[in-house]
Amino acid sequence: MEAATLGGTLEQIRRRALPADDRELCVALHDFVRERVRFGFTSGFESVTPLRTLALGRGHCNAQADLLCALLREAGFEAALRFVALDKRVLRHAVPLPVWLCLPARLFHAVTRLRLNGEWKHVDSYLFERQAFARQLQSLRRSGASQGHGLGAQASCDWQGRRDAYAQAVPADLRLDDPVYPTLAEAVAARAGNNRLLGIHFNRWLACVPPPLRGMGEAYLNSRLDAGRTTSVSKDQSWASND
Repeated sequence: MEAATLGGTLEQIRRRALPADDRELCVALHDFVRERVRFGFTSGFESVTPLRTLALGRGHCNAQADLLCALLREAGFEAALRFVALDKRVLRHAVPLPVWLCLPARLFHAVTRLRLNGEWKHVDSYLFERQAFARQLQSLRRSGASQGHGLGAQASCDWQGRRDAYAQAVPADLRLDDPVYPTLAEAVAARAGNNRLLGIHFNRWLACVPPPLRGMGEAYLNSRLDAGRTTSVSKDQSWASND
Protein backbone atom coordinates (compact mmCIF):
# COMPACT_ATOMS: atom_id res chain seq x y z
CA MET A 1 0.00 0.00 0.00
CA GLU A 2 3.02 2.31 0.22
CA ALA A 3 2.73 2.93 -3.53
CA ALA A 4 -1.02 3.60 -3.36
CA THR A 5 -2.46 6.90 -4.50
CA LEU A 6 -5.69 8.55 -3.47
CA GLY A 7 -6.96 8.37 -7.02
CA GLY A 8 -6.10 4.69 -7.35
CA THR A 9 -7.68 3.88 -4.01
CA LEU A 10 -10.83 5.79 -4.94
CA GLU A 11 -11.07 3.88 -8.22
CA GLN A 12 -10.69 0.58 -6.38
CA ILE A 13 -13.51 1.54 -4.03
CA ARG A 14 -15.76 2.56 -6.92
CA ARG A 15 -15.16 -0.77 -8.69
CA ARG A 16 -15.96 -2.79 -5.59
CA ALA A 17 -18.95 -0.81 -4.34
CA LEU A 18 -20.52 0.23 -7.67
CA PRO A 19 -22.28 3.20 -6.02
CA ALA A 20 -25.49 4.38 -7.68
CA ASP A 21 -25.23 7.96 -6.41
CA ASP A 22 -23.23 10.37 -4.23
CA ARG A 23 -24.71 9.04 -1.01
CA GLU A 24 -23.71 5.47 -1.77
CA LEU A 25 -20.20 6.58 -2.76
CA CYS A 26 -19.72 8.47 0.52
CA VAL A 27 -20.94 5.45 2.46
CA ALA A 28 -18.53 3.23 0.53
CA LEU A 29 -15.62 5.56 1.40
CA HIS A 30 -16.69 5.54 5.06
CA ASP A 31 -16.86 1.74 5.10
CA PHE A 32 -13.47 1.43 3.38
CA VAL A 33 -11.76 3.42 6.14
CA ARG A 34 -13.69 1.51 8.80
CA GLU A 35 -12.63 -1.89 7.46
CA ARG A 36 -9.16 -1.04 6.14
CA VAL A 37 -7.70 1.02 9.01
CA ARG A 38 -7.82 -0.46 12.50
CA PHE A 39 -8.32 1.99 15.33
CA GLY A 40 -5.15 2.31 17.37
CA PHE A 41 -1.98 4.29 17.91
CA THR A 42 1.18 4.46 15.84
CA SER A 43 4.56 6.02 16.47
CA GLY A 44 3.76 8.51 13.70
CA PHE A 45 0.66 9.64 15.61
CA GLU A 46 -0.38 12.97 14.04
CA SER A 47 2.62 13.36 11.75
CA VAL A 48 1.26 10.71 9.35
CA THR A 49 -0.19 11.48 5.94
CA PRO A 50 -3.42 9.88 4.71
CA LEU A 51 -1.48 7.50 2.46
CA ARG A 52 0.86 6.57 5.31
CA THR A 53 -2.15 5.72 7.47
CA LEU A 54 -3.47 3.58 4.65
CA ALA A 55 -0.11 1.83 4.31
CA LEU A 56 0.11 1.18 8.06
CA GLY A 57 -3.44 -0.13 8.22
CA ARG A 58 -3.79 1.45 11.64
CA GLY A 59 -4.36 4.93 13.03
CA HIS A 60 -6.10 6.84 15.78
CA CYS A 61 -9.26 8.88 15.27
CA ASN A 62 -7.57 11.95 13.78
CA ALA A 63 -5.49 9.94 11.32
CA GLN A 64 -8.54 7.94 10.23
CA ALA A 65 -10.57 11.12 9.74
CA ASP A 66 -7.73 12.65 7.73
CA LEU A 67 -7.74 9.67 5.37
CA LEU A 68 -11.51 9.74 4.91
CA CYS A 69 -11.49 13.50 4.23
CA ALA A 70 -8.71 13.06 1.68
CA LEU A 71 -10.70 10.37 -0.15
CA LEU A 72 -13.87 12.46 -0.06
CA ARG A 73 -12.08 15.46 -1.52
CA GLU A 74 -10.49 13.25 -4.17
CA ALA A 75 -14.02 12.20 -5.11
CA GLY A 76 -15.07 15.86 -5.42
CA PHE A 77 -16.88 16.35 -2.12
CA GLU A 78 -16.38 19.22 0.31
CA ALA A 79 -14.91 17.73 3.47
CA ALA A 80 -12.83 18.83 6.44
CA LEU A 81 -11.85 17.91 10.00
CA ARG A 82 -14.04 19.40 12.71
CA PHE A 83 -12.30 19.11 16.06
CA VAL A 84 -14.35 18.59 19.20
CA ALA A 85 -13.38 18.28 22.87
CA LEU A 86 -13.99 14.65 23.75
CA ASP A 87 -14.31 13.37 27.32
CA LYS A 88 -11.25 11.18 27.90
CA ARG A 89 -13.41 8.58 29.63
CA VAL A 90 -14.20 7.31 26.13
CA LEU A 91 -10.69 5.75 26.11
CA ARG A 92 -10.96 4.14 29.56
CA HIS A 93 -10.05 0.46 29.16
CA ALA A 94 -9.04 1.13 25.53
CA VAL A 95 -5.49 2.13 26.47
CA PRO A 96 -3.29 0.99 29.38
CA LEU A 97 -4.19 2.70 32.65
CA PRO A 98 -0.86 4.60 33.04
CA VAL A 99 -1.38 6.09 29.57
CA TRP A 100 -5.01 6.95 30.25
CA LEU A 101 -4.10 8.73 33.48
CA CYS A 102 -1.65 10.97 31.57
CA LEU A 103 -4.22 12.06 29.00
CA PRO A 104 -5.84 15.52 29.25
CA ALA A 105 -9.43 15.54 30.52
CA ARG A 106 -10.69 16.61 27.09
CA LEU A 107 -9.23 15.10 23.94
CA PHE A 108 -8.69 16.88 20.60
CA HIS A 109 -10.87 14.62 18.46
CA ALA A 110 -11.54 14.92 14.73
CA VAL A 111 -15.03 14.39 13.36
CA THR A 112 -15.34 14.24 9.58
CA ARG A 113 -17.52 17.03 8.22
CA LEU A 114 -18.77 16.66 4.66
CA ARG A 115 -21.37 18.26 2.46
CA LEU A 116 -23.67 15.68 0.91
CA ASN A 117 -26.70 16.56 -1.19
CA GLY A 118 -26.54 20.15 0.05
CA GLU A 119 -26.42 19.27 3.78
CA TRP A 120 -23.56 19.04 6.26
CA LYS A 121 -23.04 15.59 7.76
CA HIS A 122 -20.79 14.69 10.67
CA VAL A 123 -19.40 11.22 11.26
CA ASP A 124 -16.77 9.31 13.21
CA SER A 125 -18.54 5.95 12.97
CA TYR A 126 -15.66 4.56 10.87
CA LEU A 127 -13.28 4.10 13.82
CA PHE A 128 -13.80 0.38 14.52
CA GLU A 129 -14.35 -2.37 11.97
CA ARG A 130 -17.46 -4.44 12.65
CA GLN A 131 -15.90 -7.28 14.62
CA ALA A 132 -13.83 -4.94 16.78
CA PHE A 133 -16.83 -2.67 17.33
CA ALA A 134 -18.98 -5.59 18.49
CA ARG A 135 -16.22 -6.74 20.85
CA GLN A 136 -15.69 -3.27 22.36
CA LEU A 137 -19.43 -2.65 22.68
CA GLN A 138 -19.90 -5.93 24.50
CA SER A 139 -17.13 -4.98 26.94
CA LEU A 140 -18.69 -1.56 27.47
CA ARG A 141 -22.10 -3.04 28.23
CA ARG A 142 -20.60 -5.51 30.66
CA SER A 143 -18.87 -2.68 32.50
CA GLY A 144 -22.11 -0.79 33.03
CA ALA A 145 -20.42 2.51 32.11
CA SER A 146 -21.96 4.97 29.67
CA GLN A 147 -18.71 5.30 27.70
CA GLY A 148 -15.33 3.65 27.52
CA HIS A 149 -13.49 0.89 25.67
CA GLY A 150 -13.08 3.41 22.84
CA LEU A 151 -16.81 4.01 22.41
CA GLY A 152 -19.13 6.87 23.24
CA ALA A 153 -22.58 6.78 24.76
CA GLN A 154 -24.37 6.54 21.39
CA ALA A 155 -21.79 4.47 19.56
CA SER A 156 -22.44 3.12 16.08
CA CYS A 157 -20.24 1.70 13.34
CA ASP A 158 -22.87 2.12 10.63
CA TRP A 159 -23.63 5.15 8.51
CA GLN A 160 -26.08 5.34 5.64
CA GLY A 161 -25.38 8.92 4.61
CA ARG A 162 -28.74 10.31 5.75
CA ARG A 163 -27.87 11.63 9.21
CA ASP A 164 -24.89 11.99 11.56
CA ALA A 165 -23.30 8.89 13.08
CA TYR A 166 -20.70 8.58 15.82
CA ALA A 167 -18.51 5.96 17.44
CA GLN A 168 -16.87 8.24 20.02
CA ALA A 169 -18.38 11.73 19.83
CA VAL A 170 -21.95 12.60 20.77
CA PRO A 171 -24.04 15.43 19.25
CA ALA A 172 -23.55 17.58 22.36
CA ASP A 173 -19.78 17.60 21.73
CA LEU A 174 -20.25 19.73 18.61
CA ARG A 175 -20.11 23.48 19.28
CA LEU A 176 -20.36 26.51 17.03
CA ASP A 177 -16.79 27.51 17.82
CA ASP A 178 -15.23 24.13 16.99
CA PRO A 179 -12.01 24.61 14.98
CA VAL A 180 -12.15 23.25 11.43
CA TYR A 181 -9.10 22.39 9.32
CA PRO A 182 -8.84 20.91 5.83
CA THR A 183 -6.15 18.44 6.91
CA LEU A 184 -4.55 17.05 10.04
CA ALA A 185 -1.21 18.51 8.99
CA GLU A 186 -2.70 22.00 8.98
CA ALA A 187 -4.22 21.49 12.42
CA VAL A 188 -0.86 20.35 13.81
CA ALA A 189 0.97 23.25 12.12
CA ALA A 190 -1.49 25.69 13.71
CA ARG A 191 -0.69 24.16 17.14
CA ALA A 192 -4.37 23.48 17.59
CA GLY A 193 -5.64 21.14 20.25
CA ASN A 194 -4.19 19.78 23.44
CA ASN A 195 -2.78 16.36 22.54
CA ARG A 196 0.19 17.06 24.76
CA LEU A 197 1.93 15.56 27.76
CA LEU A 198 3.67 18.00 30.15
CA GLY A 199 3.09 20.69 27.54
CA ILE A 200 4.87 18.78 24.77
CA HIS A 201 2.92 17.42 21.79
CA PHE A 202 2.69 13.63 21.61
CA ASN A 203 4.41 13.79 18.20
CA ARG A 204 7.59 15.10 19.82
CA TRP A 205 7.50 12.52 22.61
CA LEU A 206 7.08 9.69 20.14
CA ALA A 207 9.85 11.05 17.90
CA CYS A 208 12.23 10.65 20.83
CA VAL A 209 11.63 6.90 21.01
CA PRO A 210 14.51 5.02 19.34
CA PRO A 211 13.30 3.19 16.19
CA PRO A 212 14.06 -0.29 17.62
CA LEU A 213 11.72 0.44 20.52
CA ARG A 214 8.85 1.98 18.56
CA GLY A 215 7.26 -1.37 17.78
CA MET A 216 7.29 -2.26 21.47
CA GLY A 217 5.76 1.11 22.31
CA GLU A 218 2.99 0.68 19.77
CA ALA A 219 2.28 -2.83 21.05
CA TYR A 220 1.95 -1.49 24.58
CA LEU A 221 -0.31 1.41 23.57
CA ASN A 222 -2.59 -0.95 21.63
CA SER A 223 -2.45 -3.88 24.03
CA ARG A 224 -5.97 -3.29 25.39
CA LEU A 225 -7.43 -2.86 21.91
CA ASP A 226 -5.73 -5.97 20.54
CA ALA A 227 -6.34 -8.22 23.55
CA GLY A 228 -9.50 -9.80 22.14
CA ARG A 229 -8.64 -9.58 18.46
CA THR A 230 -8.81 -12.79 16.45
CA THR A 231 -7.27 -13.63 13.11
CA SER A 232 -10.61 -14.33 11.48
CA VAL A 233 -11.60 -12.08 8.59
CA SER A 234 -15.15 -10.87 8.13
CA LYS A 235 -16.80 -10.40 4.76
CA ASP A 236 -16.59 -6.63 5.18
CA GLN A 237 -12.80 -6.88 5.52
CA SER A 238 -12.55 -7.89 1.86
CA TRP A 239 -11.54 -4.24 1.28
CA ALA A 240 -8.07 -5.21 2.48
CA SER A 241 -7.47 -7.67 -0.36
CA ASN A 242 -5.95 -6.68 -3.66
CA ASP A 243 -7.58 -7.03 -7.06
